[in-house]
Amino acid sequence: MHTETSKRDTMHFIGMTVRTTNKAEANGTAKIGGLWQRFVQDDVFNHIPHKVSPAIYAVYHDYASDINGEYMVLIGCEVSRIDSVPDGMDAATLPAAHYTVFTTEQGPVQQVVPDTWRDIWINWMPDHGHRRTYTGDFEEYGDEAMDPNNARVKIFIAVDSHGRV
Repeated sequence: MHTETSKRDTMHFIGMTVRTTNKAEANGTAKIGGLWQRFVQDDVFNHIPHKVSPAIYAVYHDYASDINGEYMVLIGCEVSRIDSVPDGMDAATLPAAHYTVFTTEQGPVQQVVPDTWRDIWINWMPDHGHRRTYTGDFEEYGDEAMDPNNARVKIFIAVDSHGRV
């Protein structure tokens, strides 16, 4: 699994949201797939104002606790400001943070993204040396992810830049 580190300034996003848990996503009551479907069917991308790039993001934020708690997922775009959120959409702001960045293998997006998250949970989280902050994480679907059958996605996990486990 290829990783790197990155520091990002405060980021703002506009898109569609759901509240879920990892348990719900794994046990048949998943909501994230339906959110992606609505994002595409409703052509949400073309209704988001103030986009800073053509990338699409899945933003995980407003964590209730940790890997076991509820969290919000926003699928949308990074924007320069959130003063005009269209009806039916929501905004999210992630604070400036240090991230460990994971790059998926190249392949079908519905396979490589869950496989990489599984690898993060099983192999990286127990033994990585940094604490997750749960201030906000995101998947970045940039140029290499435009073909859903042959995609490469970056997953950004917010970590404490100073504290070691």
